[in-house]
Amino acid sequence: YPPGSTFKILTTAAALRTGKASADTEMDAPDTLTLPGTNHALSNYAGESCGNGTVTLAEAFAQSCNTPFAQLAMDVGDDELATEAANWGFGEDLDIPLTVTPSTYPANDSQAQTAMAGIGQASVRVTPLMMATVAATIANGGEQMTPYLIAQTLDSDLSVVSTATPKVARTPIDSSTAQTLSELMQQAVTDGTGTTAQVAGVTVAGKTGTAETGSAEGGPVTWFVGFAGTDIADPTVAVAVVLDGGEQTAATGTGGSVAGPIAASVIDAAVDQ
Repeated sequence: YPPGSTFKILTTAAALRTGKASADTEMDAPDTLTLPGTNHALSNYAGESCGNGTVTLAEAFAQSCNTPFAQLAMDVGDDELATEAANWGFGEDLDIPLTVTPSTYPANDSQAQTAMAGIGQASVRVTPLMMATVAATIANGGEQMTPYLIAQTLDSDLSVVSTATPKVARTPIDSSTAQTLSELMQQAVTDGTGTTAQVAGVTVAGKTGTAETGSAEGGPVTWFVGFAGTDIADPTVAVAVVLDGGEQTAATGTGGSVAGPIAASVIDAAVDQ
């Protein structure tokens, strides 16, 4: 699926890693941004304004503003975005033990394509498992664990045959970056596009996404990606919710309006309060 604005998590991680921006960096936020070499004017969702022409990275993340993030993606550069995606496991096969289709970051040959990739459009494709893993990695302080389906195998007499051992697959970000991303994702839920994912008594960190499909039929692909716990310093669940456009999503549906409430229900059921 196209990840839409959930990919802004990785664009932000790349900006933090390369020093192109911090959470407090002021960014231009025009209502429209004409992409280099094209006549295409990129706008924010529904043509909305984002701030008063400038926003901080934290504000742009919380409100999921497209124009500052597209410019940030171009500032970071396609090579660094590709490196960031690879650091998280994009392009690699995964066996859980079922085979999982690899998530992909495309080879972009223009700044316009890089701008669109940076907001999760162009030819970026992800699986829900990949995005749940992204959320879990941030929740885990930057360590990405190898996912598995079977925790324990029992014999007919209920004796334990085998037990899965948690293994670190990679460390795509350091603990400081993980902390910053966690704070940005918490703000997106408390005061941004993800307010519908709030759960009483639980701290939720997340990012919404609303991805265009290029199809005239049905609605966008809508997302909510995040993690939660009664103590956000020790979260207990990571989640990725995706609705695949078509008749499942109204033409006006967004990650916040459609996927967020589902995520809230899952989190409410999963977190032991």
